[in-house]
Amino acid sequence: MRFKETREYYEQHLVRQFLRIRKLKVYDAIQQTIVILYPFMLVGSIMELLRESFLIKGSYFDELFGTVAMIPHANGINFFLGSMSKLTIGFAGVLAATEVARNLAKKFDKDTQMAGVTGGLAYLILTFYDSDQGVLGFTARSLGFSSLLFGILVGVVTGYIFKYLSRKVDTNQPKGSVIRDRMFNSMWAITVTLILSAGLNTVFYLLNSKALTPEINRLLIQNVMNTHSAWVLTGGTALSIILQFIGMGSPIANGQMMGADAVSNLNYALQHQSAWNIPNPINAHGIIGIYTNIGGTGATLGLLIAIIWVGKGRQFQRVAKQSLLPGLFNYNQSTLVGLPILFNIAYVIPFILAPIVNLLITMSALKLHLIPSAVYQIPNGTPGIFMGFIGTNGSVQALILSLVLVAVDVLIYVPFVEIGEKVNADLNQGGDAE
Repeated sequence: MRFKETREYYEQHLVRQFLRIRKLKVYDAIQQTIVILYPFMLVGSIMELLRESFLIKGSYFDELFGTVAMIPHANGINFFLGSMSKLTIGFAGVLAATEVARNLAKKFDKDTQMAGVTGGLAYLILTFYDSDQGVLGFTARSLGFSSLLFGILVGVVTGYIFKYLSRKVDTNQPKGSVIRDRMFNSMWAITVTLILSAGLNTVFYLLNSKALTPEINRLLIQNVMNTHSAWVLTGGTALSIILQFIGMGSPIANGQMMGADAVSNLNYALQHQSAWNIPNPINAHGIIGIYTNIGGTGATLGLLIAIIWVGKGRQFQRVAKQSLLPGLFNYNQSTLVGLPILFNIAYVIPFILAPIVNLLITMSALKLHLIPSAVYQIPNGTPGIFMGFIGTNGSVQALILSLVLVAVDVLIYVPFVEIGEKVNADLNQGGDAE
C-alpha cells in the first residue's frame, strides 16, 4: 500500500511538471507539428520496409524466397518505393519548418498561411547550394528524417519573426481586402526571414553537412566500432538515442558496424564453425545493432506493445496498431512522430532507459556464456526479434533473449504510457497553451 501511494504521488508530480512544459506555446507548436508528420512517416516507413525486405538482392525475404527474381519488374518497383520513401521521410525537415511556423503564427494571431509558406521556403533556402558545375540541389543532410531538428529551428525562428514584424489578422474585413492586406501585413516578416535565410545559408550548410552532424556521427561510430568497454558502448548508445530524441538522427541505432573486431570474430566463427568463445564478444556489431534497439531507436517495439496492452486512448491505440508492422522490422519513424516521442518529455526517460537496459542485459548474458555472440552478417529488412537468431546462425538462446528484452521494454514503458495519457487528458481539459 505504501509503495502504491508513493508511486501515485510521484506520478502526479511528473504529470504536473510535464503539463506545465507542454503548455508553453513554442513547445506545443513543436508537438503539434510532429504529430502532423505521422501519415507521411507511416507511408514512407512502409515503402522503405517493402523495399529493404523484399526488393534488394540478399535481403531477408529474398534470402528466404528469392523475391527479387520472383517479383516481376522488381528493380522498377524498388526505384518507385525508394522514391516514395525519399519524398515522404526525406522531406521531414521541410514539413517541420512549414508546420512549426504555421502553428506558432496561429498562437500569435498572425497569418498562418504566409508564415507556413515562408518557413518552408526559408528552410529550402538555408539548405540550397549551387555547385561549381552549375548543378542545383540541397545538402544531403537536409533531406531526411535526421533533419527534423533543423526544420523545427527554422520554423521557430520564422514564427517569432512573424510575431514581431507582421500584423494581426483582421477577420472582420471583407474577403477581397483580407487577401490583399495579408501580403502587405506580412511583407516585412517575409522579407526579413528570407534575407536572414539567404545570409545564413553558408553557415547552416557548414553546420549541417560538413561539420556538426557528420562529425558527431563519425566520432560516435569510430569510438564504439572497435571498443570492448561497456562504458563506451553505454555512453555511445545513450548519446545516439538523445540525438534521435531531438531530431538529429541516431547514427549507431541499428547499423551493422563491421569493424576490425567484428571481422576477427566472424573469421573465428567461420574457422571453428561456431559463434561461441569468439575473441571479442563485447562489441558494437554483436550488441548495439542487434539487441539494443529492437523495434527501432529507443526500443519502441516495447512501447507499441505497452500501448496496445494498457493504453486507453483510442488515438494512441490506432497509431500503435498502424505502426506495429514497420516496428517489427525496426522502422519506427511513424512511432516517433505519431505518439509523439520526439521532444516529448513524458517519454524521454524510457526512450533512453530501455535500450540501455537491453545493452546491459545482453552484455551480462554474453559474459555468463548464456548466449553465443552474433557475428554473422544479417540481411537487410530482417525483423528485429530475429536479428540475434540469424546473427548467431540459429541460436535459440539468442531468440529467447530477444523476446525477453522486448518483454522488459514493455514493462519499462507501461508506467510512462499511463503518465503520457494523463498529460494528454489534462491538456484536452485545460485549454490553450500559454
